[in-house]
Amino acid sequence: MALSLQSFDPSLRRALGFTPSLGDTQASAKMQEDLRALYPAAMPRLQNMLFGGQAVQVADARGTTGLSGKRSGSSVLDVARSQLGVRERTGRNDGVPAQRYANGRREPWCADFVSWVHRQAGKQIPGNQRSLASVQHMEDQMKKHGMFHKNNPKPGDVIFFKNRGGSDRGSGRHVGIVERVANGRVYTIEGNSGNMVRRRSYPLGLRRISGYGTAR
Repeated sequence: MALSLQSFDPSLRRALGFTPSLGDTQASAKMQEDLRALYPAAMPRLQNMLFGGQAVQVADARGTTGLSGKRSGSSVLDVARSQLGVRERTGRNDGVPAQRYANGRREPWCADFVSWVHRQAGKQIPGNQRSLASVQHMEDQMKKHGMFHKNNPKPGDVIFFKNRGGSDRGSGRHVGIVERVANGRVYTIEGNSGNMVRRRSYPLGLRRISGYGTAR
């Protein structure tokens, strides 16, 4: 069955950026392509809601409700998980990550991702927000405010690495978010890991890990 945008609430059509002038078939294909690129983790649920004819509240990045249905009070892990699969367009710190997490700047974006996730979850990592693009600045600020610790990571903590490892080329550091700890390993969600948001895991005693931070 062809998808008819006319049946959708006008605010939904505006939020998704489509106009009634597009043909039904063309609009359907364009909607799925754009949503898959921007919100890969939310696509299965979105397809069910949209093609099932249900109303769904959608706002832009400044609103309180996102395409995943989460509100600004969602936990750090809720937000981080909703971004899994987001990737660069060409592998040069570009595309959706640059626009969404780094305000359009094409730069290594692991720290941008961590600070963006915390803002969306209603938690603020201390420090100058532009400077939080630096892993070192983020770690220094969390140390300054008593949020840094060396051991016993908890879900939602920030995890700091002494170097980039395999996350990106060149010198520099890396940062991610702790998803869980089990069987002597720490499991993470990281931005700019292989040019995308993905899950990784490490031994708890890995010397490359410099410590953890807990935002309040």
